[in-house]
Amino acid sequence: MNPTQTPTFVVIGQPNEGKTTVLATLTENDTAEIGPIPGNTQRCVRYPYKVDDRDILLFYDTPGFQRPGKMLEWFSKQDDNKPDLAKRFLAEFAHDKVFHAECEILKPIVNGAAVLYIADASRGVGKADRQALEILRKCGNPRIGIINSKDKAKAYFNEWKQFMRKDFNHCREFNGHRGSFRDRRELLEAVGAVVSEWSAPMREVLAALDSDWNARLAQIADMIIDLLTKVLTAQEEVTVQKAGKEDHAKKKAKEKLEEKIREFERSCRLKILEVFKHSKDHWKPSKLEKMDLFSEEAWKLFGLSKQQLAFVFGIVGGGVGAGIGAGIGFQIDVLALGSTGGLGTAIGAGVGGIVGIVGGLGALGAADHAVDFKVPWALRWAWGGKKLGGRTSIAKIKPASNLPWVLISRSLIYAEEASHWAHGKRTATELQLADDNKISVWEKSELKTISEFIHQICADKKDQTKYQDAKKSVRLLLVSKLKQLTE
Repeated sequence: MNPTQTPTFVVIGQPNEGKTTVLATLTENDTAEIGPIPGNTQRCVRYPYKVDDRDILLFYDTPGFQRPGKMLEWFSKQDDNKPDLAKRFLAEFAHDKVFHAECEILKPIVNGAAVLYIADASRGVGKADRQALEILRKCGNPRIGIINSKDKAKAYFNEWKQFMRKDFNHCREFNGHRGSFRDRRELLEAVGAVVSEWSAPMREVLAALDSDWNARLAQIADMIIDLLTKVLTAQEEVTVQKAGKEDHAKKKAKEKLEEKIREFERSCRLKILEVFKHSKDHWKPSKLEKMDLFSEEAWKLFGLSKQQLAFVFGIVGGGVGAGIGAGIGFQIDVLALGSTGGLGTAIGAGVGGIVGIVGGLGALGAADHAVDFKVPWALRWAWGGKKLGGRTSIAKIKPASNLPWVLISRSLIYAEEASHWAHGKRTATELQLADDNKISVWEKSELKTISEFIHQICADKKDQTKYQDAKKSVRLLLVSKLKQLTE
Protein backbone atom coordinates (compact mmCIF):
# COMPACT_ATOMS: atom_id res chain seq x y z
CA MET A 1 0.00 0.00 0.00
CA ASN A 2 1.38 3.39 -1.03
CA PRO A 3 -0.59 6.12 0.77
CA THR A 4 -1.47 9.23 -1.20
CA GLN A 5 -0.11 12.63 -0.21
CA THR A 6 -3.59 13.89 0.73
CA PRO A 7 -5.08 11.75 3.54
CA THR A 8 -7.65 9.61 1.74
CA PHE A 9 -10.25 7.23 3.17
CA VAL A 10 -12.64 4.77 1.58
CA VAL A 11 -15.90 4.13 3.44
CA ILE A 12 -16.86 0.46 3.38
CA GLY A 13 -19.54 -1.68 5.00
CA GLN A 14 -22.64 -3.74 4.44
CA PRO A 15 -25.64 -2.20 2.61
CA ASN A 16 -27.83 0.13 4.70
CA GLU A 17 -25.30 0.36 7.55
CA GLY A 18 -25.22 4.16 7.52
CA LYS A 19 -22.02 4.54 5.47
CA THR A 20 -23.24 7.58 3.56
CA THR A 21 -24.82 9.04 6.69
CA VAL A 22 -21.51 8.88 8.58
CA LEU A 23 -19.62 10.26 5.59
CA ALA A 24 -22.06 13.15 5.09
CA THR A 25 -21.76 14.11 8.76
CA LEU A 26 -18.00 13.71 8.82
CA THR A 27 -17.49 15.88 5.73
CA GLU A 28 -20.36 18.34 6.41
CA ASN A 29 -21.91 17.49 3.07
CA ASP A 30 -25.70 17.26 3.05
CA THR A 31 -25.88 16.70 -0.72
CA ALA A 32 -25.02 13.02 -0.25
CA GLU A 33 -27.81 10.70 -1.39
CA ILE A 34 -29.26 9.09 1.71
CA GLY A 35 -32.35 6.93 1.75
CA PRO A 36 -34.07 4.11 3.65
CA ILE A 37 -33.69 1.61 0.79
CA PRO A 38 -30.60 -0.65 1.06
CA GLY A 39 -28.06 -0.22 -1.70
CA ASN A 40 -28.81 3.44 -2.40
CA THR A 41 -25.13 4.00 -3.27
CA GLN A 42 -24.33 2.19 -6.52
CA ARG A 43 -20.86 3.49 -7.36
CA CYS A 44 -17.73 4.94 -5.80
CA VAL A 45 -18.34 8.65 -5.09
CA ARG A 46 -15.63 11.15 -4.19
CA TYR A 47 -16.31 13.58 -1.30
CA PRO A 48 -13.56 16.12 -0.61
CA TYR A 49 -13.41 18.06 2.64
CA LYS A 50 -12.53 21.64 1.80
CA VAL A 51 -11.08 24.51 3.80
CA ASP A 52 -10.57 27.78 1.95
CA ASP A 53 -11.50 25.99 -1.30
CA ARG A 54 -8.64 23.53 -0.81
CA ASP A 55 -9.10 19.77 -0.53
CA ILE A 56 -7.48 18.82 2.77
CA LEU A 57 -9.10 15.37 3.06
CA LEU A 58 -10.59 12.95 0.57
CA PHE A 59 -13.34 10.40 1.26
CA TYR A 60 -14.85 7.83 -1.06
CA ASP A 61 -18.32 6.45 -0.49
CA THR A 62 -18.87 2.95 -1.89
CA PRO A 63 -21.66 0.42 -2.39
CA GLY A 64 -21.95 -2.25 0.25
CA PHE A 65 -20.41 -5.65 -0.40
CA GLN A 66 -22.82 -7.67 -2.55
CA ARG A 67 -20.91 -10.95 -2.93
CA PRO A 68 -18.20 -11.01 -0.25
CA GLY A 69 -18.25 -14.82 -0.15
CA LYS A 70 -17.55 -15.21 -3.87
CA MET A 71 -14.93 -12.47 -3.72
CA LEU A 72 -13.17 -14.10 -0.76
CA GLU A 73 -13.21 -17.41 -2.60
CA TRP A 74 -11.27 -15.81 -5.45
CA PHE A 75 -8.85 -14.13 -3.01
CA SER A 76 -8.22 -17.44 -1.20
CA LYS A 77 -7.20 -19.17 -4.45
CA GLN A 78 -4.51 -16.58 -5.18
CA ASP A 79 -0.87 -16.83 -4.29
CA ASP A 80 -0.42 -14.66 -1.18
CA ASN A 81 3.21 -14.16 -2.08
CA LYS A 82 2.14 -12.08 -5.06
CA PRO A 83 1.38 -8.48 -4.10
CA ASP A 84 -1.50 -6.30 -5.19
CA LEU A 85 -4.38 -8.75 -4.82
CA ALA A 86 -6.86 -5.90 -5.09
CA LYS A 87 -5.26 -4.60 -8.26
CA ARG A 88 -5.33 -8.07 -9.86
CA PHE A 89 -9.00 -8.54 -8.92
CA LEU A 90 -9.86 -5.24 -10.58
CA ALA A 91 -7.96 -6.16 -13.71
CA GLU A 92 -9.86 -9.43 -14.01
CA PHE A 93 -13.40 -8.30 -13.07
CA ALA A 94 -13.51 -4.60 -13.98
CA HIS A 95 -16.17 -5.22 -16.64
CA ASP A 96 -17.96 -8.07 -14.87
CA LYS A 97 -21.43 -6.99 -13.65
CA VAL A 98 -21.41 -9.74 -11.04
CA PHE A 99 -18.67 -7.98 -9.08
CA HIS A 100 -19.63 -4.37 -9.91
CA ALA A 101 -20.00 -3.33 -6.24
CA GLU A 102 -16.82 -5.08 -5.18
CA CYS A 103 -14.82 -3.40 -7.96
CA GLU A 104 -16.18 0.01 -6.93
CA ILE A 105 -14.98 -0.70 -3.39
CA LEU A 106 -11.49 -1.67 -4.52
CA LYS A 107 -10.82 1.36 -6.75
CA PRO A 108 -9.76 3.72 -3.91
CA ILE A 109 -8.00 0.85 -2.09
CA VAL A 110 -5.58 0.20 -4.96
CA ASN A 111 -4.76 3.93 -4.93
CA GLY A 112 -3.68 3.87 -1.29
CA ALA A 113 -6.81 4.86 0.64
CA ALA A 114 -7.17 3.80 4.25
CA VAL A 115 -10.34 1.86 5.07
CA LEU A 116 -13.14 3.20 7.26
CA TYR A 117 -15.33 0.18 7.94
CA ILE A 118 -18.79 1.24 9.13
CA ALA A 119 -20.76 -1.17 11.32
CA ASP A 120 -24.29 -0.74 12.63
CA ALA A 121 -24.37 -1.24 16.41
CA SER A 122 -28.05 -2.23 16.27
CA ARG A 123 -27.18 -5.65 14.78
CA GLY A 124 -24.63 -8.30 15.52
CA VAL A 125 -21.53 -9.37 13.57
CA GLY A 126 -22.53 -11.59 10.67
CA LYS A 127 -20.89 -13.97 8.23
CA ALA A 128 -20.67 -11.30 5.53
CA ASP A 129 -18.79 -9.02 7.94
CA ARG A 130 -16.21 -11.69 8.68
CA GLN A 131 -15.76 -12.33 4.97
CA ALA A 132 -15.40 -8.62 4.23
CA LEU A 133 -12.84 -8.20 6.97
CA GLU A 134 -10.76 -11.08 5.62
CA ILE A 135 -10.81 -9.51 2.14
CA LEU A 136 -9.68 -6.14 3.56
CA ARG A 137 -6.97 -7.82 5.62
CA LYS A 138 -5.59 -9.47 2.49
CA CYS A 139 -5.59 -6.09 0.70
CA GLY A 140 -3.20 -4.80 3.36
CA ASN A 141 -4.51 -1.21 3.70
CA PRO A 142 -4.86 0.34 7.18
CA ARG A 143 -8.29 -0.43 8.64
CA ILE A 144 -10.25 1.75 11.03
CA GLY A 145 -13.49 0.42 12.45
CA ILE A 146 -16.29 2.91 13.08
CA ILE A 147 -19.26 1.64 15.08
CA ASN A 148 -22.27 3.70 14.04
CA SER A 149 -24.31 4.01 17.22
CA LYS A 150 -27.63 5.54 16.19
CA ASP A 151 -28.80 7.20 19.39
CA LYS A 152 -30.14 4.36 21.60
CA ALA A 153 -29.83 1.62 18.94
CA LYS A 154 -26.51 0.17 20.14
CA ALA A 155 -27.36 -3.27 21.53
CA TYR A 156 -24.40 -4.94 19.80
CA PHE A 157 -21.80 -2.25 20.41
CA ASN A 158 -19.60 -4.42 22.66
CA GLU A 159 -19.75 -7.34 20.24
CA TRP A 160 -18.52 -5.12 17.41
CA LYS A 161 -15.85 -3.62 19.61
CA GLN A 162 -14.46 -7.06 20.46
CA PHE A 163 -14.62 -8.14 16.81
CA MET A 164 -12.77 -5.09 15.52
CA ARG A 165 -10.15 -5.09 18.22
CA LYS A 166 -8.42 -8.13 16.71
CA ASP A 167 -7.81 -7.11 13.08
CA PHE A 168 -8.41 -3.36 12.91
CA ASN A 169 -5.72 -0.74 13.46
CA HIS A 170 -8.20 1.40 15.39
CA CYS A 171 -11.82 1.20 16.52
CA ARG A 172 -14.07 4.10 17.47
CA GLU A 173 -17.72 4.88 18.15
CA PHE A 174 -19.39 7.60 16.08
CA ASN A 175 -23.03 8.60 15.78
CA GLY A 176 -23.84 9.55 12.20
CA HIS A 177 -27.00 11.33 13.41
CA ARG A 178 -25.10 13.72 15.63
CA GLY A 179 -22.32 15.91 14.37
CA SER A 180 -20.54 18.20 16.79
CA PHE A 181 -17.27 19.74 15.71
CA ARG A 182 -15.48 18.07 18.62
CA ASP A 183 -16.77 14.60 17.63
CA ARG A 184 -15.64 15.02 14.05
CA ARG A 185 -12.26 16.42 15.00
CA GLU A 186 -11.51 13.65 17.49
CA LEU A 187 -12.45 10.98 14.95
CA LEU A 188 -10.23 12.50 12.26
CA GLU A 189 -7.37 12.86 14.71
CA ALA A 190 -7.67 9.20 15.67
CA VAL A 191 -7.92 7.77 12.17
CA GLY A 192 -5.16 10.03 10.87
CA ALA A 193 -2.74 8.59 13.40
CA VAL A 194 -3.12 5.12 11.88
CA VAL A 195 -1.02 5.95 8.81
CA SER A 196 2.41 7.15 9.87
CA GLU A 197 3.08 8.72 6.47
CA TRP A 198 0.14 11.05 7.09
CA SER A 199 1.35 12.41 10.42
CA ALA A 200 2.51 15.76 9.05
CA PRO A 201 -0.44 16.26 6.64
CA MET A 202 -2.93 15.37 9.39
CA ARG A 203 -1.37 17.93 11.75
CA GLU A 204 -1.94 20.51 9.04
CA VAL A 205 -5.48 19.23 8.53
CA LEU A 206 -6.34 19.55 12.23
CA ALA A 207 -4.80 23.01 12.41
CA ALA A 208 -6.84 24.04 9.35
CA LEU A 209 -10.02 22.60 10.92
CA ASP A 210 -9.45 24.55 14.14
CA SER A 211 -8.70 27.77 12.28
CA ASP A 212 -11.73 27.35 10.04
CA TRP A 213 -14.03 26.66 13.00
CA ASN A 214 -12.82 29.68 14.93
CA ALA A 215 -13.33 31.83 11.84
CA ARG A 216 -16.90 30.54 11.56
CA LEU A 217 -17.69 31.46 15.16
CA ALA A 218 -16.25 34.95 14.69
CA GLN A 219 -18.33 35.31 11.53
CA ILE A 220 -21.51 34.38 13.40
CA ALA A 221 -20.66 36.79 16.21
CA ASP A 222 -20.41 39.55 13.59
CA MET A 223 -23.77 38.47 12.16
CA ILE A 224 -25.42 38.82 15.57
CA ILE A 225 -23.84 42.24 16.07
CA ASP A 226 -25.10 43.30 12.65
CA LEU A 227 -28.58 41.98 13.50
CA LEU A 228 -28.65 44.00 16.72
CA THR A 229 -27.52 47.13 14.92
CA LYS A 230 -30.16 46.79 12.20
CA VAL A 231 -32.95 46.13 14.71
CA LEU A 232 -32.07 48.95 17.09
CA THR A 233 -31.69 51.53 14.33
CA ALA A 234 -34.69 50.44 12.24
CA GLN A 235 -37.84 52.51 12.06
CA GLU A 236 -41.12 52.54 10.18
CA GLU A 237 -43.23 55.62 9.47
CA VAL A 238 -46.95 55.77 8.70
CA THR A 239 -48.76 59.00 7.75
CA VAL A 240 -51.87 59.93 9.70
CA GLN A 241 -54.46 60.47 6.99
CA LYS A 242 -56.94 62.44 9.09
CA ALA A 243 -57.83 63.38 12.63
CA GLY A 244 -58.86 60.47 14.81
CA LYS A 245 -56.72 57.96 12.89
CA GLU A 246 -53.63 58.34 15.06
CA ASP A 247 -54.05 54.94 16.74
CA HIS A 248 -54.49 53.26 13.37
CA ALA A 249 -51.24 54.84 12.15
CA LYS A 250 -49.45 53.70 15.29
CA LYS A 251 -50.66 50.13 14.81
CA LYS A 252 -49.62 50.03 11.17
CA ALA A 253 -46.17 51.45 11.92
CA LYS A 254 -45.70 48.89 14.70
CA GLU A 255 -46.76 46.00 12.46
CA LYS A 256 -44.44 47.11 9.65
CA LEU A 257 -41.52 47.43 12.05
CA GLU A 258 -42.11 44.02 13.60
CA GLU A 259 -42.26 42.33 10.20
CA LYS A 260 -39.06 44.09 9.12
CA ILE A 261 -37.33 42.77 12.25
CA ARG A 262 -38.65 39.25 11.65
CA GLU A 263 -37.09 39.42 8.19
CA PHE A 264 -33.78 40.63 9.67
CA GLU A 265 -33.75 37.56 11.91
CA ARG A 266 -34.72 35.18 9.11
CA SER A 267 -31.88 36.54 6.97
CA CYS A 268 -29.41 36.11 9.83
CA ARG A 269 -30.52 32.51 10.31
CA LEU A 270 -30.01 31.66 6.66
CA LYS A 271 -26.48 33.03 6.87
CA ILE A 272 -25.82 30.90 9.96
CA LEU A 273 -26.97 27.82 8.03
CA GLU A 274 -24.51 28.68 5.26
CA VAL A 275 -21.67 29.05 7.76
CA PHE A 276 -22.28 25.48 8.95
CA LYS A 277 -22.62 24.24 5.34
CA HIS A 278 -26.31 23.39 5.52
CA SER A 279 -28.70 23.67 2.61
CA LYS A 280 -32.33 24.68 3.17
CA ASP A 281 -33.54 21.53 1.42
CA HIS A 282 -32.29 19.26 4.18
CA TRP A 283 -32.82 21.54 7.15
CA LYS A 284 -35.68 20.55 9.47
CA PRO A 285 -36.52 23.48 11.79
CA SER A 286 -37.41 22.79 15.41
CA LYS A 287 -40.36 24.21 17.35
CA LEU A 288 -38.02 26.77 18.91
CA GLU A 289 -37.18 28.11 15.47
CA LYS A 290 -40.83 28.28 14.45
CA MET A 291 -41.81 30.25 17.57
CA ASP A 292 -42.80 33.81 16.62
CA LEU A 293 -40.23 36.38 17.65
CA PHE A 294 -42.81 38.71 19.22
CA SER A 295 -44.79 36.03 21.04
CA GLU A 296 -45.03 36.16 24.81
CA GLU A 297 -43.72 32.58 24.94
CA ALA A 298 -40.54 33.52 23.06
CA TRP A 299 -39.86 36.53 25.28
CA LYS A 300 -40.23 34.50 28.46
CA LEU A 301 -38.10 31.65 27.12
CA PHE A 302 -35.27 33.60 25.49
CA GLY A 303 -35.23 36.96 27.26
CA LEU A 304 -34.13 38.45 30.56
CA SER A 305 -36.30 38.78 33.61
CA LYS A 306 -37.64 42.22 34.52
CA GLN A 307 -35.24 42.32 37.44
CA GLN A 308 -32.28 41.65 35.13
CA LEU A 309 -33.39 44.37 32.72
CA ALA A 310 -33.64 46.76 35.64
CA PHE A 311 -30.11 45.84 36.68
CA VAL A 312 -28.37 46.16 33.31
CA PHE A 313 -30.05 49.36 32.23
CA GLY A 314 -29.86 50.85 35.71
CA ILE A 315 -26.07 50.49 35.69
CA VAL A 316 -25.64 51.89 32.21
CA GLY A 317 -28.17 54.64 32.90
CA GLY A 318 -26.22 55.76 35.93
CA GLY A 319 -23.11 56.32 33.88
CA VAL A 320 -24.60 57.84 30.75
CA GLY A 321 -27.77 59.47 32.05
CA ALA A 322 -27.50 62.57 29.94
CA GLY A 323 -27.10 60.56 26.75
CA ILE A 324 -30.07 58.33 27.50
CA GLY A 325 -32.09 61.34 28.52
CA ALA A 326 -31.36 62.97 25.19
CA GLY A 327 -32.33 59.72 23.46
CA ILE A 328 -35.67 59.70 25.25
CA GLY A 329 -36.16 63.32 24.32
CA PHE A 330 -35.62 62.36 20.71
CA GLN A 331 -38.30 59.68 21.06
CA ILE A 332 -40.69 62.40 22.24
CA ASP A 333 -40.07 64.25 19.00
CA VAL A 334 -40.66 61.24 16.75
CA LEU A 335 -43.06 59.06 18.69
CA ALA A 336 -45.59 61.72 19.66
CA LEU A 337 -47.07 61.75 16.17
CA GLY A 338 -45.29 64.89 15.14
CA SER A 339 -42.41 67.28 15.60
CA THR A 340 -41.71 69.57 18.55
CA GLY A 341 -39.00 71.53 16.83
CA GLY A 342 -36.33 69.74 18.91
CA LEU A 343 -37.83 70.85 22.21
CA GLY A 344 -38.26 67.22 23.28
CA THR A 345 -34.56 66.59 22.82
CA ALA A 346 -33.71 69.58 25.00
CA ILE A 347 -36.07 68.40 27.72
CA GLY A 348 -34.62 64.90 27.51
CA ALA A 349 -31.10 66.16 28.02
CA GLY A 350 -32.28 68.20 30.98
CA VAL A 351 -33.70 65.17 32.74
CA GLY A 352 -30.72 62.94 31.97
CA GLY A 353 -29.70 62.84 35.61
CA ILE A 354 -33.13 61.59 36.57
CA VAL A 355 -32.82 58.81 33.99
CA GLY A 356 -29.64 57.66 35.67
CA ILE A 357 -31.55 57.21 38.92
CA VAL A 358 -34.71 55.61 37.56
CA GLY A 359 -33.18 53.85 34.56
CA GLY A 360 -33.61 50.46 36.18
CA LEU A 361 -37.23 51.16 37.10
CA GLY A 362 -37.95 52.32 33.57
CA ALA A 363 -36.63 49.03 32.22
CA LEU A 364 -39.28 47.17 34.18
CA GLY A 365 -42.05 48.81 32.24
CA ALA A 366 -40.35 48.04 28.92
CA ALA A 367 -39.66 44.38 29.57
CA ASP A 368 -42.66 43.10 27.63
CA HIS A 369 -42.88 45.72 24.88
CA ALA A 370 -40.43 46.28 22.08
CA VAL A 371 -42.27 49.20 20.48
CA ASP A 372 -43.92 51.97 22.50
CA PHE A 373 -45.59 55.13 21.22
CA LYS A 374 -46.67 56.62 24.53
CA VAL A 375 -45.12 59.86 25.81
CA PRO A 376 -43.41 59.19 29.17
CA TRP A 377 -45.68 60.11 32.08
CA ALA A 378 -43.31 62.72 33.50
CA LEU A 379 -43.29 64.61 30.23
CA ARG A 380 -47.07 64.35 29.82
CA TRP A 381 -47.29 66.11 33.18
CA ALA A 382 -44.79 68.72 32.06
CA TRP A 383 -46.95 69.49 29.02
CA GLY A 384 -50.18 69.63 31.04
CA GLY A 385 -51.21 66.18 29.83
CA LYS A 386 -51.59 67.35 26.22
CA LYS A 387 -50.45 65.24 23.30
CA LEU A 388 -48.06 66.80 20.86
CA GLY A 389 -49.52 67.32 17.39
CA GLY A 390 -48.24 66.07 14.04
CA ARG A 391 -48.94 64.11 10.88
CA THR A 392 -46.80 60.95 11.10
CA SER A 393 -46.32 57.99 13.42
CA ILE A 394 -42.81 56.62 13.65
CA ALA A 395 -42.12 53.24 15.27
CA LYS A 396 -38.70 52.50 16.75
CA ILE A 397 -37.37 49.86 19.11
CA LYS A 398 -36.84 50.96 22.69
CA PRO A 399 -33.25 50.36 23.82
CA ALA A 400 -34.55 49.21 27.22
CA SER A 401 -36.70 46.56 25.56
CA ASN A 402 -36.23 42.84 26.06
CA LEU A 403 -36.08 42.39 22.28
CA PRO A 404 -32.28 42.67 21.82
CA TRP A 405 -31.77 40.01 24.48
CA VAL A 406 -34.32 37.71 22.90
CA LEU A 407 -32.57 38.11 19.52
CA ILE A 408 -29.14 37.37 20.98
CA SER A 409 -30.38 34.32 22.84
CA ARG A 410 -32.31 32.95 19.86
CA SER A 411 -29.36 33.49 17.52
CA LEU A 412 -26.95 31.67 19.82
CA ILE A 413 -29.32 28.75 20.34
CA TYR A 414 -29.97 28.60 16.61
CA ALA A 415 -26.22 28.47 15.96
CA GLU A 416 -25.95 25.65 18.48
CA GLU A 417 -28.73 23.74 16.73
CA ALA A 418 -27.17 24.24 13.28
CA SER A 419 -23.69 23.25 14.46
CA HIS A 420 -24.94 19.99 15.96
CA TRP A 421 -27.33 19.11 13.15
CA ALA A 422 -25.69 16.16 11.41
CA HIS A 423 -25.39 16.62 7.65
CA GLY A 424 -26.36 12.98 7.26
CA LYS A 425 -29.61 13.48 9.18
CA ARG A 426 -32.84 13.54 7.19
CA THR A 427 -35.45 13.59 9.96
CA ALA A 428 -36.62 16.40 12.21
CA THR A 429 -35.13 16.92 15.64
CA GLU A 430 -36.26 18.82 18.69
CA LEU A 431 -33.63 20.94 20.34
CA GLN A 432 -33.86 20.85 24.11
CA LEU A 433 -33.14 24.29 25.51
CA ALA A 434 -31.12 23.65 28.65
CA ASP A 435 -31.33 26.16 31.48
CA ASP A 436 -27.57 26.76 31.40
CA ASN A 437 -27.83 27.85 27.73
CA LYS A 438 -30.27 30.69 28.40
CA ILE A 439 -29.08 34.28 28.41
CA SER A 440 -30.87 34.78 31.74
CA VAL A 441 -28.15 32.72 33.49
CA TRP A 442 -25.26 34.84 32.21
CA GLU A 443 -23.02 36.64 34.66
CA LYS A 444 -23.96 40.23 35.50
CA SER A 445 -20.71 41.46 33.99
CA GLU A 446 -21.60 39.75 30.70
CA LEU A 447 -25.06 41.30 30.67
CA LYS A 448 -23.50 44.68 31.35
CA THR A 449 -21.18 44.22 28.34
CA ILE A 450 -24.18 43.69 26.06
CA SER A 451 -26.12 46.54 27.66
CA GLU A 452 -23.31 49.03 27.11
CA PHE A 453 -23.11 48.05 23.44
CA ILE A 454 -26.87 48.51 23.04
CA HIS A 455 -26.53 52.02 24.43
CA GLN A 456 -23.66 52.79 22.05
CA ILE A 457 -25.75 51.65 19.08
CA CYS A 458 -28.68 53.85 20.11
CA ALA A 459 -26.70 56.93 21.10
CA ASP A 460 -27.60 60.01 19.04
CA LYS A 461 -24.03 61.23 18.97
CA LYS A 462 -21.69 58.26 18.71
CA ASP A 463 -18.33 58.33 20.39
CA GLN A 464 -16.49 56.10 17.90
CA THR A 465 -13.85 55.06 20.40
CA LYS A 466 -16.42 53.95 22.96
CA TYR A 467 -18.53 52.33 20.26
CA GLN A 468 -15.63 50.30 18.84
CA ASP A 469 -14.47 49.27 22.33
CA ALA A 470 -18.00 48.12 23.22
CA LYS A 471 -18.33 46.26 19.92
CA LYS A 472 -15.01 44.49 20.44
CA SER A 473 -16.03 43.39 23.94
CA VAL A 474 -19.36 42.05 22.69
CA ARG A 475 -17.66 40.18 19.84
CA LEU A 476 -15.27 38.45 22.24
CA LEU A 477 -18.16 37.56 24.54
CA LEU A 478 -20.28 36.13 21.72
CA VAL A 479 -17.41 34.05 20.34
CA SER A 480 -16.81 32.63 23.82
CA LYS A 481 -20.50 31.71 24.18
CA LEU A 482 -20.55 30.17 20.69
CA LYS A 483 -17.55 27.98 21.55
CA GLN A 484 -19.34 26.69 24.63
CA LEU A 485 -22.51 25.92 22.69
CA THR A 486 -21.13 24.50 19.46
CA GLU A 487 -18.13 22.45 20.50
